Amino acid sequence: MLDFDEALGRSGELSYIDIVCTDMAYDFSLEGKLKNYNYEGTALASRPGEGFDVAWKTRFGTLLPGGYAQLYDCFYLLAMAATVVEGGGAASIREAIMKLTSADKASAPIYPWTASGMRDAFLAAKAGDYRRVTGVSGPLGFESQTHICQLGTTYSTWTYTGGRFVESGRFSRNYTGGDLWNWTNTRIVDIFDWEAADLSYPELEDNYAVVIATSTGRNNYRHQADALAQYQMLKGFGYDDDHIVLILEDDLGSDVHITPGGENLRTGAKIDYKTSRVTEDDLRNIFSGTVTERTPAVVQGGPGTNVFLFWSGHGAHDEMLKWANSDLDAETFRGLLEAAQGHYRKMLAVMETCYSGSIGTYCEGLPGVLLLCATSSGETSHADILEDGIYLSNRFTRIFRSEVEANPSISIHDLYYQLATHTTASHAGLYNDAFYGNIYRNTLQEFLIPADTK
Repeated sequence: MLDFDEALGRSGELSYIDIVCTDMAYDFSLEGKLKNYNYEGTALASRPGEGFDVAWKTRFGTLLPGGYAQLYDCFYLLAMAATVVEGGGAASIREAIMKLTSADKASAPIYPWTASGMRDAFLAAKAGDYRRVTGVSGPLGFESQTHICQLGTTYSTWTYTGGRFVESGRFSRNYTGGDLWNWTNTRIVDIFDWEAADLSYPELEDNYAVVIATSTGRNNYRHQADALAQYQMLKGFGYDDDHIVLILEDDLGSDVHITPGGENLRTGAKIDYKTSRVTEDDLRNIFSGTVTERTPAVVQGGPGTNVFLFWSGHGAHDEMLKWANSDLDAETFRGLLEAAQGHYRKMLAVMETCYSGSIGTYCEGLPGVLLLCATSSGETSHADILEDGIYLSNRFTRIFRSEVEANPSISIHDLYYQLATHTTASHAGLYNDAFYGNIYRNTLQEFLIPADTK
């Protein structure tokens, strides 16, 4: 670690900086080398009562650094997977890991990390028994949909003060409950003003939707599948094709689904534009209601029109969105929404891309626009539901769809809360609420159910 005094080019005490919060793993070799500051943070740790800390100190004569328990478990799981492959139980290491970490989570953990426990675990795996094993960080089981989040791993809270690391406690997820722990919920869910004023809008007269998948090819299957699922959801709520602009490449074949064996979402879908043929000017025409020979299907809205935008694809650092084989920066995206002013009453933009929070931040200040983004500005979005090596959907979008289908009148705040607490491995965000209105009193119904069917 770089010494802060050296990094700042200063010497002596810097009393005006007291605490630096970090999620770095604590390393006891740094004790006495970090000067003039107090630090605190959270790090991966071994599970209390396993005895791994004691065994480590006995073997190496040092305290166990943060994160080493998880590293040990990684090698343990890889070795177990290799044993499964060797025994003919799986064709690849990936398949073997899926078997080992997807076992019945209702049963009690078995096979501890001790020498005898590991021996029994290896023998059972080689014989085709893939019951869940336990590592030094917790049960080696993962969330069943994405296999991103380990359900039982252990964390410690620590401080560095007076030249020493001191643990203040350890905690873990509830292995069987499936929900995030309260500490994480507190950290990732923003607090909004319950008393925020509602802004004045014209009476709602009409609804339009723009549904876009910006990527192409089967390796990006989930983006088009999610877009088609949104299209079918809107149709189910009463939208007609004249009020949905659907943009996707349509190169996945005649059967597209988001769950294994699920309904064919391609059936009956009216696709207005292929992604690769749409230019920035075309997009501007679509959002601003400008009908041309190239853009016959547009948002023919006005001051009384609500617009629902669903955007699924890739994003990149530096406030960039990917469009087919080109880039579209945040300034251009904001320009599309600005061009639509006067053609919408309210606009809800649901952004399923990596780093989408940077787009949400860039669009703040636009009147009547609310953005729900799958990630913060520095995070990637994550796929969901794997079938034959292809991801069928994205986690954020799946949560969004399940919530609004179950309750189309859900408040924007409650929808955001469900997205923030159930989207794994990224932080869903809500942007520009100050220029939109009270999110506790505004609901999704005014975007999902056409005005003339209410």
